[in-house]
Amino acid sequence: MRHRPSSWVLFVLFSAIIESSLSSDPVQQLVRSVALDLRILGERILARIPIPNLDSSPISFQNDPNGVVVDTLTNLLDMCPVCLDIEKTPFFGTWHVIFWNRNFLLNTVSDIVQLIDKLVKNAPVSNGKSFAELFESPPVVICPQITFLDASDSTRLEVSLNADGEAKSIVGKMRRAEDNSLVWKIGPSLSTSMCVTYTNMMQSPAESDVLILAQIDSIPKCENFLVLAKNHSLQSNVAIVDYLERQRANSGLNPMLEVSCPRQ
Repeated sequence: MRHRPSSWVLFVLFSAIIESSLSSDPVQQLVRSVALDLRILGERILARIPIPNLDSSPISFQNDPNGVVVDTLTNLLDMCPVCLDIEKTPFFGTWHVIFWNRNFLLNTVSDIVQLIDKLVKNAPVSNGKSFAELFESPPVVICPQITFLDASDSTRLEVSLNADGEAKSIVGKMRRAEDNSLVWKIGPSLSTSMCVTYTNMMQSPAESDVLILAQIDSIPKCENFLVLAKNHSLQSNVAIVDYLERQRANSGLNPMLEVSCPRQ
């Protein structure tokens, strides 16, 4: 007479088989390993794919010096005030950034910081952005300054700032165009055009010399403003605030941000 195995024995054997197949099956291990390797490889490939850096938000610095690709759309969305024809001498010296738009920080300033980091590490500088660079968190910036080294129509400028706790700086060139716009070229790949739209340097007395620049090569034009002052402790000025409100510079999607610089 043959004895059937007890239910408990069958359960133990079945559990052992299932556990063995789930934990040590070579096919499943191979599939998991291949899937993991493919995921890692895919992430590395995506991180290295260059993204074209057009003259538009979310990328403000452009690598198309002629602006051919976006010229038509840019002109249709032209909302810029007229560039002021001011004397070139007042540009000379160091200016403190006291306000800028959020998109200017996310795009232009991030481009500058990334370029500085690449040059410091002697890393290659490309004409585009990778996915990793495109979605990189913006730096925490304090005490940014822009120095115009002389008073000529074609001069050098230095951008210096503290980004994520590290002091950084880079020297570029500025050229005044025929329409009074200011073309900034920084490093081998970065370029942007600015326009002086407001100044109080012709007024007397003034708490501090102030320049307001609009970025004219963004889409739409002049959505980003940059407020510069000789005195970094300048408080909110009624005339400046009124001007920025008239230009609708402080929008919900692209607010005007006050730039901090703790006193030493």
